[in-house]
Amino acid sequence: MRRAGYFLRKAVESMLRAPLLAFATLGMLAVIFLLFNGFSLLALNVSAMSERWIGQMRLTIFLADAVTPEEAHALALKLRERPEATGALYVTKDEAKARFLAGFPGNARILEGLPEAPLPASIELELEPEAMTLDMLTALAADVAREPGVEEAIFGRELFAKLSALVGLLHLIGVFLGFALMVAVVFLTANTIRLNLYARRDELEILQIVGATRWFIRWPFVIEGFLEALGGAVVSLCAAYLIFHAGGVPLAQALSGPFGEVTLRFFSVAQLLAILAAAAALGALGSAIALRRFWRAI
Repeated sequence: MRRAGYFLRKAVESMLRAPLLAFATLGMLAVIFLLFNGFSLLALNVSAMSERWIGQMRLTIFLADAVTPEEAHALALKLRERPEATGALYVTKDEAKARFLAGFPGNARILEGLPEAPLPASIELELEPEAMTLDMLTALAADVAREPGVEEAIFGRELFAKLSALVGLLHLIGVFLGFALMVAVVFLTANTIRLNLYARRDELEILQIVGATRWFIRWPFVIEGFLEALGGAVVSLCAAYLIFHAGGVPLAQALSGPFGEVTLRFFSVAQLLAILAAAAALGALGSAIALRRFWRAI
């Protein structure tokens, strides 16, 4: 425990010997982490909204005009028994018209001069989350369309495909961006530690002469890189939190109109701890790389 305190004290002293370098490194690391945190928040919220929209998706089954209410109810009961289904709602022609007028009050004139109930009756099939894949929905729609009295079975195929493609693209970009930023953090930390090592080269040689092991000499520098990266991550998360709460509420309000009610969320406690742990590990790795190259060079 006493040795750990010594290593920590020496690491802080090393940073204070070159405060400008330490501050510049921490600032650059904070910017790097802020870029990653910003993109991660974007991907997190887009994925959450996509999952919510997809979870609300229904398979809409339009019925032929000749289908009686009794036959429609019987078909709804039959469809509800399917393993993919969690519920089935029969919507009459009058209910379909009322929904249209409630959802599009400005387009009521479209129905003027048309029959009393021009929209077809339908059955809305609610599905298990496991069934919410493009292939499964397509196969289910084709299967249900073969039922007697069914004119067509549809779901938001284009919207589903676009949302799935968007989430996949964000994940792919996240992987490449995360890797690039990891390399940047390790490179920046390694260069900072390397400068400190060469600035204290005479001191380190004296420590070796008096019997200090390489690991005894190395630990303060490993901790220094650890603290630099951890500090940059903390600063970036604080900045991300302030930006998120300053712009998140207006953005959620702006999106709530066209996309329904939208609630944006920040990182969870577990995600915050994971970011901090990853940042600290990258800083320690950068220090270890700098130390290895330094010992090879002397």
